[in-house]
Amino acid sequence: MSLFLSQWRMADFLQLDRILYECSCSEWAPLCRLFYCRHCSILRCPSCTHNELDCTFCGTCLENVPVGEARVRKNRCVNCYQCPICSSTLSAHNSGDAIFLSCSTCKWSTLESDVKQQTTAGNWKVQENPYETELNSILEQMKQYELNEKAQRDILKRRSNVVGSRLTDRFGLQQMFQKRKQALERPTWLAPESEPVTEFEESDDNWLNTLTDMNKISLESRIRQPLSGDSVCRPIRMPLKGRRVLRCTQCTHNLSKLEYSPSSIVFKIQYFARTYVPEIRLLQETKLAVGEVSPVFISVVNESVAKADVVVVANNDESSLECETPVVEFSIPPHDENSDHPSHSISSLTAGEETIFLRKRNKVGLKLNVKVDEIREVNVLSLILKWKNELTSMTSDRGQDWRETRVKVLLGKS
Repeated sequence: MSLFLSQWRMADFLQLDRILYECSCSEWAPLCRLFYCRHCSILRCPSCTHNELDCTFCGTCLENVPVGEARVRKNRCVNCYQCPICSSTLSAHNSGDAIFLSCSTCKWSTLESDVKQQTTAGNWKVQENPYETELNSILEQMKQYELNEKAQRDILKRRSNVVGSRLTDRFGLQQMFQKRKQALERPTWLAPESEPVTEFEESDDNWLNTLTDMNKISLESRIRQPLSGDSVCRPIRMPLKGRRVLRCTQCTHNLSKLEYSPSSIVFKIQYFARTYVPEIRLLQETKLAVGEVSPVFISVVNESVAKADVVVVANNDESSLECETPVVEFSIPPHDENSDHPSHSISSLTAGEETIFLRKRNKVGLKLNVKVDEIREVNVLSLILKWKNELTSMTSDRGQDWRETRVKVLLGKS
């Protein structure tokens, strides 16, 4: 029995990609990578969900930063800095009355750069973009073009019969007309223009060695600060991280959302498919032989907190193996971590001819007999999984409806 349980646990951990479920978009993926929308009662994969940015925060100081403010900060934290050599977090140290930043990993400090010591631990000098003024002017110019195109689209949608000669200032219509007229005028390009470069000077073959030999700094460090040039490296502001939320493409409801606090790892909304759909796993590797009937041992696990009625149907039309066990019907109790008393047990996977040979907590062991006509590189056993429980839908009247999906069990040669 202990050997069987060890095989059970090893199969649970190592056979994730051997069982594939069909998503609503006809893609195949393991159940642990799928979501279940309770509003639409269908499976969703990452490809058919909306991935949106929920909030941004600093991974070091755990400060929440609004999206607009993060855009102004260029997605960088103003309080935390990372080492330009190894990307570790820099810590502040006192040197008399002054403060300097030091890395506890590679022992780099701001004393090795042109950054002077400060009396406070913030607002350290970082590498500035020499083209920032030019880029900002181009950005403002592109915003003017955006407003112009938006005004043209609006006037095409809303054609007015009122001309400028008939407008009066009694209701402020003349002022509105002048603003609309100015918005429709194509703005002139005021940003500085740069001539395109078509010819480049040939570089020396030893340019890479010359670049990495500067101040004994590696190429990776130079890539982290591409604007540093020949100067010494300076502290780099810590990049912000983002928390994402997944939405269903059909009903736009949230499928996965974390708590607002960055220090919390608890999900506020979690519609993982494994919590609502029974999970099929392989118990051991199947030995296939041509012309013989081979047993395939699988387990069906119910991770939901409600009782699940399950029906496993053989789908021989889309399978490379012929399953001689057509239909198996059973019920699985809900998941209960406090209960650890199996109702049935066996000592070997080959004992008995029963289709349902094992029941343990919220797991059911099935023995499916398959016949092999030809052994291939990957042998596919296709099944149709039907289930129902009280949690499959948000409405109580639809909670007892049967749901189904196709499942592929990938078997090897031996």
